[in-house]
Amino acid sequence: MMLYGWLIFSSFLWGTNVLVMKYMLENTTTYFLAALKVLLSVIAIFVIMKYKKIPFKWYKGSLGIKVSLLSITINFILTFEGLNLITGSSNAIVNSLAPLVTILLTWLFYHTKVNRYQLIAMIIACIGFLISLDFNISQISLGHLMMIGGIVLYSYGNLLMQHQCKKEDSLPFTFQYLCLSFFQLALITLFIPSSNHLENISITLWVLFIIFSGIGFAIIQLTYFRAVHEIGSVKTSFLLGLNPVFTYIGSLLLQENFNFNKFMAMILMVVAMVIANKKR
Repeated sequence: MMLYGWLIFSSFLWGTNVLVMKYMLENTTTYFLAALKVLLSVIAIFVIMKYKKIPFKWYKGSLGIKVSLLSITINFILTFEGLNLITGSSNAIVNSLAPLVTILLTWLFYHTKVNRYQLIAMIIACIGFLISLDFNISQISLGHLMMIGGIVLYSYGNLLMQHQCKKEDSLPFTFQYLCLSFFQLALITLFIPSSNHLENISITLWVLFIIFSGIGFAIIQLTYFRAVHEIGSVKTSFLLGLNPVFTYIGSLLLQENFNFNKFMAMILMVVAMVIANKKR
């Protein structure tokens, strides 16, 4: 029961983080912000490991590199660039497709059977996405495609962790792939010229960024790692599927125009999440 509470809390952190990042990107570049976000998460994991007296160890093999590239580096680049191109509510709708993507990937790469509730949930999620587009496929923009691409890579990277890494390796392995991701993003930042106007960012926004995008991201990663080993990636994905709800609510509170179709789409996404988690 405690794990489910952490997953819902992680959804809140993730959903709020999206809005914080969107405002940060008004005065910073994609690569700089991505590197800074991961660095803060690395520091948070380091502090937790020191507090729990968990030894640092480096895992051999390519898994760390694969996860860092897919789930963090390339995923962040696509996600952050996509955030610049679509609204907060549109981003929420796209993020709601994460459970659907996870089910498809587990079926494709690991031949996991899809039960009837998950199949119904997938159909409802697809209908919800089409409603958000007013059933007009031509409304799918580059921003939508970037966000979807990021979700695919993130989900696949997490599936690799679930099947190739042990539950007890949660903290040290998370620290490893986050460190690798930071070096990758920092290297990109050095070679791609960019201009940041950090002086224009308010103290309040900086604090929110540290809490939700730095420390919060570390908590999300650790919670996800534990959950996929205890209840599986599909259920975890549907429970974390609450994060778009928080993004959508936040978007409305921040005075984004209300759109009835997007509101209905969000309701359908929540219904899909509930149905997918029904017991057989």
